[in-house]
Order: sequence, then structure tokens, then C-alpha cells
Amino acid sequence: MVFVLPQVAKLKGIALDFLFPQWCVGCGRQGEFICLSCRGTLPRVMPLLCPRCGKPQSSGVLCPACATALKAAGAASVWGLALAREI
Repeated sequence: MVFVLPQVAKLKGIALDFLFPQWCVGCGRQGEFICLSCRGTLPRVMPLLCPRCGKPQSSGVLCPACATALKAAGAASVWGLALAREI
């Protein structure tokens, strides 16, 4: 069993190097999977979406439909709470 552990460790290292190479996939430079210079050239995908429904939005806040729905739900919950207190 003592002789198997170094072989398992070597096999683990080979598998990790295969799955996660130690060179940049963009330029081939050794060190990281994506080096800092290649990471800086990647396009940023940051569309502004409504955080509730995911529809494209001109700003990062709730779209008008979701804002209206939340206001109505808030009013309904307050009305329901007042009704529950009467009972």
C-alpha cells in the first residue's frame, strides 16, 4: 500500500493538469488558465435586466410591470394583515 500512494498522487496531478491546464487558453502562456492580459481582452456581458423577471431594461431596476405587481402585492398583504387582525 505504501508504494501505491505516490502513484495515485502522480495520477491525480496528471488528471488535474489535463482538466485544468497550467497554460493560458488564449495565448498559450504558462501559468494560469486565462492570463491577466487575455482576461482584459474578453468582452464583458453585462446586460441590464430586471432583477425580478429578467426582461431587458434600460436600467438595473425593476421594470414597470414588476414594480406595479410588487406594489399591488404589498398592498394586498397589508390589507390581508389588517383583515387577519380583525378576526
